[in-house]
Amino acid sequence: MNSLFATLLKRNFSTSSANKTSVYLWTSMPTISPKGAAQISQQLQIPKGVPNRVAAFDNLDIQKLYVGLRASAAVSGDGKLYLFGSGNYGVLGQGTEKDAKFNKPVLVDYFVKRDKRVVDIAVGEYHSIALTDDGSVYTWGYGGKTGFFNWMYTQEVGALGHGDKKHHFTPKKVDFFEKNNIKVKSVQAGMYHCVALAEDGRLYLWGRGLYGVLGNGSNSYSLEPELNEELDILRKEEGEGKTIVKVDSADEYTGVLMKDGSYWVWGKNDRGQLGLGSGIGIDMVESESQPAQVVVEGGKVKNFATGMNTMLIQDEGDNVYKTGLKIDYTPKRFELDPGFAGSAIKGMQCGRKHYVLWNEDNKLLVWGNILKEKPENKTDGFGLHSGESLFEGGTIRDISMKYGIFGALIEHPETPSTPGL
Repeated sequence: MNSLFATLLKRNFSTSSANKTSVYLWTSMPTISPKGAAQISQQLQIPKGVPNRVAAFDNLDIQKLYVGLRASAAVSGDGKLYLFGSGNYGVLGQGTEKDAKFNKPVLVDYFVKRDKRVVDIAVGEYHSIALTDDGSVYTWGYGGKTGFFNWMYTQEVGALGHGDKKHHFTPKKVDFFEKNNIKVKSVQAGMYHCVALAEDGRLYLWGRGLYGVLGNGSNSYSLEPELNEELDILRKEEGEGKTIVKVDSADEYTGVLMKDGSYWVWGKNDRGQLGLGSGIGIDMVESESQPAQVVVEGGKVKNFATGMNTMLIQDEGDNVYKTGLKIDYTPKRFELDPGFAGSAIKGMQCGRKHYVLWNEDNKLLVWGNILKEKPENKTDGFGLHSGESLFEGGTIRDISMKYGIFGALIEHPETPSTPGL
């Protein structure tokens, strides 16, 4: 096994801890639109505002959780991939084309049969992308539609990266990387595009290109991985400081954090989510078709998170800013609750109209109607909650959210005795 990926596997999926992991799922509180309700009903039947442990995950040693719009994924400590939720065009990887639905995690045995260990996963609306420990990329799902109109105007193209418009209902390797001797170290997915960060620091994108989501200066699509030349030139001109250290995507935009603390974004900006201000883009919708730097008051950026219509940014002084929702078109700093600010920020995530942060003391700051539980305190619109109270005494390992479904990966000294779903 390549030493880089052995290190990645050990770091992300270590099973040395005596703690066990549990998965909790829930959705937001208010009555939602009929369209949103249909999307959620196709997922698991999960409660609103109350994190609910899904007992089917308890003995799987889940180490990574990705909660998508309808389909979601989890990866175990030994590199097994499980998918759950619903979707068409084979997004769940079981060879089923239409109306697949799994109320419990289902193993994607393609990788097990080939002795492949999955180390990263992301899910779009109609496609999935996985990374294995040898640096190979696999995708499956919707490929596209034929016809000039579908290609050039509505861009009915998939995000599989195989160079054609064929659907694939089980995983298929993206040969582009192998043919070009490229090893990938992380993957991301928006609704209709994919992103892969290579071991050499170069970034590749493919899929539907509306709103400049591929960062290539246009709204053109790509059926194969395409190098982002702007970022490549930037690193050549300015040196190692412009090496990408984090990539995150949601909906139809992407952000990258550089080693020097600069933060760059591109794609759809209709809600101000990019933090670049407002303006008309190439599709008569606010957008940015090439990487553009986001500036915050605190200078260098330490971390960020993307969600549909929303974004969070943490600077090197641990100040936190929010953007989006047609409320904040540039990064707006908000005050951290005193009961939260005394401990280091451990992570943060965004949803369709939600923000969440959690710290080393197992406290959460929540904005939006995510939780039914009354907060301990409220500061600047963010409610303070206890992870122990919400998750049966457990400790937050990670939280996953991009849209309107929320998931939490929780560590317990031992598995809770009362099962959920």
